Amino acid sequence: MRKKYIIFDFDWTLIDSKTKELFEGVKEMLKFLNKDYTLFLSSSADDEDLVEFLKTEQLYGYFDVVFGWTVREKWEKHIEVFEIITEDQNFANRSVYVWDSEIDRNISKEAWISFVKIWKERKDYYEIEKVTDLEEYINKVK
Repeated sequence: MRKKYIIFDFDWTLIDSKTKELFEGVKEMLKFLNKDYTLFLSSSADDEDLVEFLKTEQLYGYFDVVFGWTVREKWEKHIEVFEIITEDQNFANRSVYVWDSEIDRNISKEAWISFVKIWKERKDYYEIEKVTDLEEYINKVK
């Protein structure tokens, strides 16, 4: 497992939740990031539906771990599970959490993990407009 980590939420970070279509550039960005980062996917979607979608879109192989709502005991616990899986005591320092809600932001702040929100109407320093801007953001915070 690579010793740099990116935790992705699913809806509104990788796909448009209304249309269920990937945002532009997602496949290319995941392929690029997968070379240097261990990629985790965490979602409130059902595990089977999530895995089926990822396989259909040929994205499944980019993620080292995929968690849907049936895998996690509680939403807040998934970061702890990722820490356990990696066996990395510096997990928080080596991670970036890509999210879409204030709940996610609070979870990442409590875990002392750098975070970024993908949002078209960018308003704050931790927001980027699209997933293809992620590499530039990561280079600033890590």
